[in-house]
Amino acid sequence: MKKYLLFILTILLLILMFVYPSISYNGAISGLNLWLYNILPSMLPCLIITDILKKINGIYIISKLPAKFLTPILKITPVSSYAILGGTICGYPIGAKLICDIYSTGEIDKNEAEYLLTFANNPGPIFISTYLFNNLLNNSYKLTGFIVIYISIFITSIIYNVNYRNHHSLQYTKLSQSRKLNSGSIEIVDNSIYNSFYTLIKIGGYIIIFSIITNIINNFIPSKSLLSSILIGILEMTNGIYNTSTLNQHNFIKMTFMCCMCICGGACTTLQTYSIIQEYKLSLSKYIISKILTTLIAFLLFMLIFLFI
Repeated sequence: MKKYLLFILTILLLILMFVYPSISYNGAISGLNLWLYNILPSMLPCLIITDILKKINGIYIISKLPAKFLTPILKITPVSSYAILGGTICGYPIGAKLICDIYSTGEIDKNEAEYLLTFANNPGPIFISTYLFNNLLNNSYKLTGFIVIYISIFITSIIYNVNYRNHHSLQYTKLSQSRKLNSGSIEIVDNSIYNSFYTLIKIGGYIIIFSIITNIINNFIPSKSLLSSILIGILEMTNGIYNTSTLNQHNFIKMTFMCCMCICGGACTTLQTYSIIQEYKLSLSKYIISKILTTLIAFLLFMLIFLFI
C-alpha cells in the first residue's frame, strides 16, 4: 500500500510541476536559497565538529558534565547525554542521527533510543536565534520564545519518562568500557566533512521538494492568512515560519505560531528523521505523537503568557 501511495503522490507532483513550471522553479530556488544561506551555514560547522568529536571519543568526555545532571533526573544511560547535547546544539535531524549512532553500537537499548527521540531531536538554537528571531522578528520576545520552547521539551521528557522507567534496562554490552580520548588525523577530518555534507545534501533535497509543494499550494491560496501559514508549516516549517512572519498580526501571536512550527518540525523534518531511524526500526509514531504533545504544551504556555501582556 505504501509503495502505491508514494507512486501516486510522486506522479501527482510531477504533473503539477509540468502544469506550473514557473511556480515549481521558483519554489525550488526558494528551497535552495533557504538551504544554502540558512541551513548550511548554521548546521555544517556543528555537524563536522560533532562528527570529529565522536570519532576521537571527545564527545563522550564533553558529555560527562551534562550526564551528571541528566542521568539522575531522567534515569538514562550516561552516554545518552551525548545525543541530547549534540541534538540540542545542532538541531533537526542531527538529534535522531546521534541517537541512532549510539543505539547502533549497543550502548543503549531500543526503548531508550525511542525515549530519547521524544525530546532530543529539536530545532537548533542557532536556527531559532538567527532565522526566526533575528531575521524575521527583529528579536521580539526572543528570551520568552527560547524559554517556552525548551521548557516544553523538558516537560515532554518528564511525561514520557514514566513509561521509559517501566521498561528501562541497564543490560548493555558496552556501557562498562571506559572512554578515553583517541588520537586524531587528517583522515578523520576529511571523513567528517564528507559525512556532514552527505547528511546536509539529503536534508537539502527534502527542503527543495517541500518548497516546490508549498509554493504550488500558495498559488491556490492567494490570500495570506494564519490558517494558510499553519497548513504550509505543517508541510515544511521554514516556509510556514516565513509566511507567518509576513502576516498583519501582533508580534507575540506571530512568534507563538512560528515557535510552535519550529517545535513540530512539519512533514519535511519528520521525513528527514524517518530516513535516519527506519534502518534501526525505531518507532516513528511515538516520535510524531511526542512532537504534537510538545507543540501543544508550548502553545498553552504561550497563551498563558499572552494573557498577562
